[in-house]
Amino acid sequence: MELNAAFEIVRRAWEKNRLPHAFLVLGNPREEGRQFSDKVAQLLLCKNTEFAPCGYCNDCMLVREHKHIDSIHIEPESKSRKIVVDRIRDELIEWAVRTSYLGGWKLATISFADCMNQEASNAFLKTLEEPPEKTVFLLITNNPGMLLPTIVSRCQTIDLNTGKQPVPAQWRDRVGEIMAQHTTASELRAFATASRFAALFEEIKGVAEEQAMEEKKNTTDLNISKDVLEGWIGARAKEMRTHVYLALKDWYRDLLVVSSAGANQPLFYEEYREEIEKRGAKLTPETAIACINQIDELIVYLDERHIRPELALNYWLGRLR
Repeated sequence: MELNAAFEIVRRAWEKNRLPHAFLVLGNPREEGRQFSDKVAQLLLCKNTEFAPCGYCNDCMLVREHKHIDSIHIEPESKSRKIVVDRIRDELIEWAVRTSYLGGWKLATISFADCMNQEASNAFLKTLEEPPEKTVFLLITNNPGMLLPTIVSRCQTIDLNTGKQPVPAQWRDRVGEIMAQHTTASELRAFATASRFAALFEEIKGVAEEQAMEEKKNTTDLNISKDVLEGWIGARAKEMRTHVYLALKDWYRDLLVVSSAGANQPLFYEEYREEIEKRGAKLTPETAIACINQIDELIVYLDERHIRPELALNYWLGRLR
């Protein structure tokens, strides 16, 4: 759904005083998800009732800088890249149970909501079950499958993704190069592939650091702590690693297409058609599907264990074909 169309859904509900207490926003928390959150916050908190949101009043400016007293923004900040229960209890819930300082609406945004750990999710669920009056929660994520089903069921979903989001060519091309050389003929070959991914992840870390430092340089907030900066780096690195995993899934989707429908089918990795058709001809559709499912398992495993990705890849690549 296009961002403005999604915003109009919220605006109409607000005008009729029928706002849901929680929205699950599917989109990139750093891009369209953040834009949507800021627009909704300005709508609810702008004091220009005739032209809300005006975008220029003091309230709208404070929203844009994430400094409005009736708005709170939660996202992972620690090296673990998790939103832990203490942050939900001590920051979010404590803020949510208070009445509005300015006598109007309140808005709480949880970016990368899929990063809430089990305890944090359970604590937040209790708040969703008995939401405070005139308080709206926005949960922004591109991984809704990582959220508790009971949380998802209590939210109205806004999907800002317009179909399949293409993996940036920068990472897609690198994954294609690596997988074109991959073979499970021996443990040594699987280790070699894992080493190539390790080098890619180091490159990603460097890009993430550069982006975070650039954002720090451009922000108006001069009191950015080391933990916050590390959180920015971790968030960007995680996004880029996710692109790598999605590109890896696209490789195995190509193998699935070839193994189930034969040659001459459209492929994500068209430039490696000859290699993919050769490998796909040796696979059953069931094996190709199993490989795709194993990549999903890998993503969850890395998210829960917080181990170096290349170590887990070394194990998983020995199972993939």
